Amino acid sequence: YYNGYIYYMPVESGMAKLCRIDPSGVTREIVGELLPSTGTNAIHLTFQGDYAYAYNFTSHISSEEEFTEELVELSLKDGTRKVVYEVTGKGLAIKNVKSFGDKVFFIVQESKDFMDKDNMVVKSRGLYLYSHGEDEVLTVSENNINDYYILPDTGKMYYYVTGEGLYKSDIESGQSERIYDATKDFDMCSVSSDGKYVYLSNAKYAFYVYVKDQWDKKRYVVLDMDG
Repeated sequence: YYNGYIYYMPVESGMAKLCRIDPSGVTREIVGELLPSTGTNAIHLTFQGDYAYAYNFTSHISSEEEFTEELVELSLKDGTRKVVYEVTGKGLAIKNVKSFGDKVFFIVQESKDFMDKDNMVVKSRGLYLYSHGEDEVLTVSENNINDYYILPDTGKMYYYVTGEGLYKSDIESGQSERIYDATKDFDMCSVSSDGKYVYLSNAKYAFYVYVKDQWDKKRYVVLDMDG
């Protein structure tokens, strides 16, 4: 639900499209085309202003074949489609696209030996930002950031580095401090915040590492803003 409309993504002839409907479901229209899809891939959306940003969340992170992953910008006004970022390689995925202020942030994740649970490596190439106004992608950090959350009003960013833990960073000065240490069960975490607390979840990590009958190892942690 965004700005008075509900959006969903029907797949037609191998292409996921963005459809806009009013909350009553009476009227609907196709805004434009997003990404190729077989109907089973997890295409996610992030909105900012008059644009929707689409990416294949599951992508080909577990594939040994080479693919080009794309972050697509679609105008909600006229359906104009633009690829704002692309990366080509094996075992890659664009992940965790989030909008803060007037910028869109995302990470690029890569895997090696995904099917070998004993030797599997899943890491991030870093955190990036895209500004529609400036029409460019910049590197925020090259750390192995698994997830992050930004509080523009306070100028703080919280990010989780795989195998290290949660960091609190001052955006203006760039100074960071680790406020929560990673553990074996919390090697990778999703990060969110409501401005009063920081929330950590290892659910995605549990999906990578554990089989379904071990998903009781999923954990959730609530921290105050200082860890």
